Amino acid sequence: MALIDSQITTKVILNVFKGTDGLMRMTDGGITDFTTVDATRVIDPDAYTAAYQPTGEIRIAVQLLDGSCRYPNCTVSAQHCDIDHVINHDENGPTTPDNLACLCRFHHNFKTEQRVHYSIDKNRIATWFFPNGVIKKSQPGGVKRPPRFGQSWKKHEDQRVRARRQAKQG
Repeated sequence: MALIDSQITTKVILNVFKGTDGLMRMTDGGITDFTTVDATRVIDPDAYTAAYQPTGEIRIAVQLLDGSCRYPNCTVSAQHCDIDHVINHDENGPTTPDNLACLCRFHHNFKTEQRVHYSIDKNRIATWFFPNGVIKKSQPGGVKRPPRFGQSWKKHEDQRVRARRQAKQG
């Protein structure tokens, strides 16, 4: 009855990434001008924390980028996955979207028990290495990361270091 009386209110949540060019990229790959988006929160795909646990922003960025568990052919939704450090945090693996991946609890335990190892390249393609020598790859099922427009890895790292130093001083 409330629908007929028009007493229902809705809230639309649009997840966007802000590219280095200042444009907002929607999760379906579209582009919109920042002035047309009432963004209450913009996800930074380059966010960093020194802590082991990812911040809420980092968690959302990884979930949006991956879409589901990164184990080959696993379809568990990213929202139901653990966030795993590709390079373990205690081995100096940073807590950044580039070093984190969505793994369902079952496959996260596989990795933790060292029954399988994996790496992720700059395009978020995961390469899985199995004890019997088999190698499998899995594509991310989420949104495409905003382009960095030819930004070098060194420049990217320098910017992250500078941001960390500023955060410590502030």
